[in-house]
Amino acid sequence: MKVTAWLEETARTVEASNDLQWAMVYKTGRVIYCSDYSNGCRCRLKAVQRSNKSRGTDTRFFAHNGNEGCDHAEVASPVTVPSSPRTKTGPSAEHEWVKHHVRWLAEQAGYVVEEEKAAAGGVIADIWVATATEHRRVEIQCSPDDLDERTMKHPDVLWLLRMALNNKNKKFLFNTPAVHVRIDRPTRDHVNRYDWTPGEPWLDSPDAYDGHNYRIRATGTVLRPCPDPGLKPLTSKNTSRRPGVGLVFFETSPMPLQQFLREVWSGERRWKAKGGVHHHGGWIRTDDLEQYERWRGEWAEECRREAQQQRVRDLAAPETQLKAETPPAVTLGDVTVGVPEVGSHLVQPEMCILPVYPVETPVSAPSPLSREPHSVAAIAPPPKLGQQHARSYVQSRSNWRQRFLGWLRGESP
Repeated sequence: MKVTAWLEETARTVEASNDLQWAMVYKTGRVIYCSDYSNGCRCRLKAVQRSNKSRGTDTRFFAHNGNEGCDHAEVASPVTVPSSPRTKTGPSAEHEWVKHHVRWLAEQAGYVVEEEKAAAGGVIADIWVATATEHRRVEIQCSPDDLDERTMKHPDVLWLLRMALNNKNKKFLFNTPAVHVRIDRPTRDHVNRYDWTPGEPWLDSPDAYDGHNYRIRATGTVLRPCPDPGLKPLTSKNTSRRPGVGLVFFETSPMPLQQFLREVWSGERRWKAKGGVHHHGGWIRTDDLEQYERWRGEWAEECRREAQQQRVRDLAAPETQLKAETPPAVTLGDVTVGVPEVGSHLVQPEMCILPVYPVETPVSAPSPLSREPHSVAAIAPPPKLGQQHARSYVQSRSNWRQRFLGWLRGESP
């Protein structure tokens, strides 16, 4: 067993003895690894806690997740801490900091805000923006939960999800009016450049809710038109594409959380369910939605014109094919024979075909005992090529027999 682990989100070591750090990884769905992560170990771990009610203590340790295993930072015994209702059932420090930060943003925008406000449907809102136009109920969710059931009780809600891409809340991110809140802190990597890594303001500055030193953005479901709408290649199935062309209109893009909340509360940005204008639900500005409707109208008109042109081409195709297949007319003397034009009376096939050569009539060879001379009418027509030598041989042999029989009769040659 281990008592330390590596949290991928913050790139920091988590200790089982620290209540705040333990609340971040215990039953939250966050991905944690072996504490020797920096040296290349990628063994997944899970946080395990066992309560001893008789003693009033909790036993904590990190165990291997699955069949993977390593012997880095192994200990013989787990960590034992006093049981605390806050770490088990109360809101985490992360939840409280995000809630106070959202309230600070609403007050900066001039809205009247209440915390833990009872609303219709028997729900208690984390933040209630009384003077907002839409989505006055704001809920902060840092751990997996059944958001569909809680949304049905009061549909006019805005879910602010933490780590929605790494835990079970991911399936609710794109199907309920939610957005992923990402918190980053700057890290100096070079002399004149800053890199951004996941931040924990509730640990670094728990009493400063302005988030001045952090970059806090709304991501995942914030949609905007492509830089050149209709010209971005399609990477997945999307209902906002031009069918047959593979083009999309909307794309996801992060934006500052403060600007996002102001647009949602003022009604400028609204939630569109899955399949409406995108393959998943998202937040879209009303003016972008109007632009999308015009784009779809232009596409429909273009499809109509193309279909009409295709029908014209289909109607012209049979006549063109008939002209291409009609054989040329044949002229024999003063008579021209050919296929009749379209629209004329039907003509039998034998009326349109004339033989080019006369048909030969087969003639049998004369009997050798016949004394009758060959008549001119009985002579066969000129033989075809290949039959001339055979016929001349038969004729010469027949003449020789006639001369031989005359000699036997005493006839003069």
